[in-house]
Amino acid sequence: MIEPYFIQPSALEHGVYIIALCRLRGGLRVFRLDRIVEARALESSYEIPPTFDANEYLNSYWSITATGEPRTVKLLFRREVARVAAETLWHGTQTTEAQMDGSAIVTMKVAITRDLVSFVLGWADMVTVQAPRALQVAVARAAGSIQQLYAGKPAPPLASGSAPTGTEQPASPRLAPLELETPGIPVLADESDARQLALFPSGYVDDAR
Repeated sequence: MIEPYFIQPSALEHGVYIIALCRLRGGLRVFRLDRIVEARALESSYEIPPTFDANEYLNSYWSITATGEPRTVKLLFRREVARVAAETLWHGTQTTEAQMDGSAIVTMKVAITRDLVSFVLGWADMVTVQAPRALQVAVARAAGSIQQLYAGKPAPPLASGSAPTGTEQPASPRLAPLELETPGIPVLADESDARQLALFPSGYVDDAR
């Protein structure tokens, strides 16, 4: 059973998400709208706490599907891409400092998640994680796994005219105060052990995509 607080479309995650109080888990969780398989309005009512601030909640994370305690993250962008860092605001807490050698240091306060690891890996050797250590370990482990995956194993070519296909998303139901059923696997609850970041498949909340 959930008490919806905020509905957030996310272009980055290609979906619509509900920030809601989950009565089962006793805290705020994020639910992907098109993963809810059944919803019905209840006779009971609830009030959104006046202290709830959707912007403040969203600014604690790299993406809407993330969980975990926000940490101070420092990323060093090499001078070849420093201009991109200076011109781009990736997060609401972000600050960018130009360095004497032409590089730039981007600082933000976000939780350490797989989405953040993927962002860093996307820059290859153009970005170095300066802090925290948990993110350094997570990026190193992910890079090592990628290297092992492709070492001596070239990817087979696609057949002529073929392309990967995705799974068609089900229609999204309308929502009210809800009691719902959702398939999936509980996601990472504690980001302190960076080794776990690569072990959990996408779940039905917080990391559902």
